[in-house]
Amino acid sequence: MLEARDLKRDANILVAEPLAMQDELVDENWVANYRTNIRRILEGKGFENVVFLPEPFAVYLYYRYVARSTL
Repeated sequence: MLEARDLKRDANILVAEPLAMQDELVDENWVANYRTNIRRILEGKGFENVVFLPEPFAVYLYYRYVARSTL
């Protein structure tokens, strides 16, 4: 499936998390479990470097490095 999209097996991926997950409203153990499971799933799909960022910052990086280059 990755090959069909021309993605490399060693590709990096940014996972955007809602800002609410950065606050004390969400239990730290729940966030750690969530990240572990998402990382396991994505690594199983061929992504080696999984990075979690707050949603607004992830959107900014996408716009800066991807969307603007295709305009």
